[in-house]
Amino acid sequence: MTKSIESILAWLVMTVFAVAAGFIVWFLGATYSRHYAAKTWVEVPAAVRSFDIRTSRSRSTGSSM
Repeated sequence: MTKSIESILAWLVMTVFAVAAGFIVWFLGATYSRHYAAKTWVEVPAAVRSFDIRTSRSRSTGSSM
């Protein structure tokens, strides 16, 4: 093979490995962040999720905010 074909193939192989390594890093990061989000999940009352302030305050036990 000529020198130019070898260099083109080297760049091609290097690009494939770089894309594969980037995908692996992305996949591990996404998996870790999903696991962390699932581990720190907190249930929120429906009144808070719907931003119904009147409903959430009417059920208050009298504690001041």
